[in-house]
Amino acid sequence: MKKLIVPIIFVIFLSTFALTSYAEKKPDEKGPVLDSAELFFKVMRAGEYKRIWQYLSGKSRTVVINNTYKAILKYNEDAKTGVQASRELIESDFRSGGPIAKSYWDGYLGNFNPDAVLEESRWEIRESGKDRAEILILHKRAEMPVQLMMFRENGEWKVGLMETFSRSRR
Repeated sequence: MKKLIVPIIFVIFLSTFALTSYAEKKPDEKGPVLDSAELFFKVMRAGEYKRIWQYLSGKSRTVVINNTYKAILKYNEDAKTGVQASRELIESDFRSGGPIAKSYWDGYLGNFNPDAVLEESRWEIRESGKDRAEILILHKRAEMPVQLMMFRENGEWKVGLMETFSRSRR
């Protein structure tokens, strides 16, 4: 029996060493992707409008700016007001978490509950690439998961909110 214990311990040691060495050589990209998505929804839940903007993909930001600009133009037309807006002003407001951002995200969060994603859903990576990943988010009462699109931009993972949830993505 003693003769078997030593080789078994040796095999376990070598296996552990080999797995540790492999993990050090090939970093897992799933952690940062999931961490970034989770942090995005936590920031959204907390109403930290400036930080929400930091976690959005470039395309999502562009869609938000364009939709907001169009809404302001429509409001001006309907209400016969002279409210001045430009895409640059809107982008600046979203970056700083200003009144336009607050109004936009308050409206968005009136229709979307981040807790449904954070507390009531199961997450898993479906596919991952160098600069793109999808997270399957299955809510406890849903039959089909949502495929949250994630993009690596400037070395950071960003949430493709509009690419995932908006009709503007098509």
